[in-house]
Amino acid sequence: MSIDCPCKDNKKVSKFIIDRQLVDLNDYISRNDFTLIDDLYITENNNRNSRYKVVFDTKTAELTVNLTYN
Repeated sequence: MSIDCPCKDNKKVSKFIIDRQLVDLNDYISRNDFTLIDDLYITENNNRNSRYKVVFDTKTAELTVNLTYN
């Protein structure tokens, strides 16, 4: 897995490349409540301290997490 994780102000973007040989992508998608939108799997949530949006591209196996602290 490779990781890129810059943080600026109250926003953090993390990118991961998931190893397809180690992770069953279909299982990962179903366990994490992703929704298919325009060829990308997306999940998001808000709470009083932060909000996040996770985008997963199965073609590239790239997982991008956008986290904003309130």
